[in-house]
Amino acid sequence: MVSGGEAYVSALAYCNCVKLAAKMDIPDAKPIYDDLKQRFVKK
Repeated sequence: MVSGGEAYVSALAYCNCVKLAAKMDIPDAKPIYDDLKQRFVKK
């Protein structure tokens, strides 16, 4: 369970970096973010 939690935190950090890159109009970041945001939906 601990390793799963650590993996989730790392993946969430990566998703946030890609989100920031998409906001900064970095090429190719928007499609990656669109794919990732489906996995990290806020409830």
